[in-house]
Amino acid sequence: MKIINSLFALGLGFFSFQSEALADALDNRKEADAAAHRGVIVPSAETLGKGDITFTSFELFFFNLSYGLSENTQASFSSVIPLIPGTPFGGVFSVKQKVMKTNRFQVSVMPHLTWAAGAEGAVIGLQVLADYALDPNGKYVISLSDNNIFALTGGDVITDGFFVNASVGLTARLRKKLALIVEANVPAVAGNTEEGAQFSASELFTANYGFRYLSKNLSGDFTFLRLLGDGGNLTPLGFPFVSFTAKF
Repeated sequence: MKIINSLFALGLGFFSFQSEALADALDNRKEADAAAHRGVIVPSAETLGKGDITFTSFELFFFNLSYGLSENTQASFSSVIPLIPGTPFGGVFSVKQKVMKTNRFQVSVMPHLTWAAGAEGAVIGLQVLADYALDPNGKYVISLSDNNIFALTGGDVITDGFFVNASVGLTARLRKKLALIVEANVPAVAGNTEEGAQFSASELFTANYGFRYLSKNLSGDFTFLRLLGDGGNLTPLGFPFVSFTAKF
């Protein structure tokens, strides 16, 4: 009987290992991290589950509200907490739509509109996002972003140029509830001149690094934002940045 019980336990353990290995890596991350749909300066291609609501605070002054319209569609609004009387209402409206997904790779598109009351124009953009899990459990995920931004004035889009933000981020889960975050963002300008199409990347870009406490319903980040290519950082480590996300 002991031999049978041992074989049963061994078989159960093997089955559990196989099930974990064959599980969807990106779904594992989504289940474990309330903020799986975002980084700090690099958003991910992940979307909220249908009916999920998240509230995110950045440095206590900025906030984001997101709602899962379906398993693959998410609507969001970001703005500044109106602490100063007379602050005009405005913010960023976006919709993230997942267009491709496998166990380890997914792609989303996210059109967005930045608007403020009383402003003559607005800013529109289209962001393309991709996630790739380096392991079968979703502990190590690379996120890529290409954000194209256009100015909108008087109903017309300015077509002689636009801004581009290229970003890359890595989230590495070191413990069950602790992850390392490393991100970088490089702005650029693309436009048309008399000499033809031009593309110019900035010599100054932003790096972000730190840690995330993560759980199913509450995740928080403590990171440092640092300007690379410039000596104007407030501290040797960079600017301390705190954010958290609660999921309901």
